[in-house]
Amino acid sequence: MIGVRSRALLVAVPLLLAPAQLLAQAPPERELTKLGFEGNEAFSDKELAAAIINTATTCKTFLFVVPIPLCPFTDWGIAHNRRNLNSKELPLDMLRLRVFYRQRGYRQVLVDTLVESSDEDAKVQVAFLIDEGAPTRIRSLSFRSTSSNSNAASRRSRTACSTSGSSARPCCPSTSSRGTSWKPM
Repeated sequence: MIGVRSRALLVAVPLLLAPAQLLAQAPPERELTKLGFEGNEAFSDKELAAAIINTATTCKTFLFVVPIPLCPFTDWGIAHNRRNLNSKELPLDMLRLRVFYRQRGYRQVLVDTLVESSDEDAKVQVAFLIDEGAPTRIRSLSFRSTSSNSNAASRRSRTACSTSGSSARPCCPSTSSRGTSWKPM
């Protein structure tokens, strides 16, 4: 017959070893050494990098770049601001880039990633592959009203400002409780 202490040990030992086994199965952290964008023409790499979470390893201070460029030639921990790839954020970064483009009129944007890693030194490089597509352009814009009172105001607004011709006057939108109207600036 097994005693109470023996049963407690039989239950406790596997529970104590479980976290060690889970840690052994966790993927190793990989340093993100290079982050790039390919296919982007409308927006700069800097603008796109600001829209995502993952960032690449960089030089810590300008002292390591300006007087003596140590960063490109060394792997010193004091010279670099090390960043690891957050693989959970990578699909979300792709989504963030799609939203970034769509908010700026590129409705047909496609975003994919290319991840290159080396097993021996646990370093990774990520490239976002972007196909911007054609931007959405508005060819014409018209407003229609259902009430007869706003027809006169709409006609006055259309004749008061225009965007073409020699007497072109820019217009700005004015919003009231009756809707949006365009008034000369």
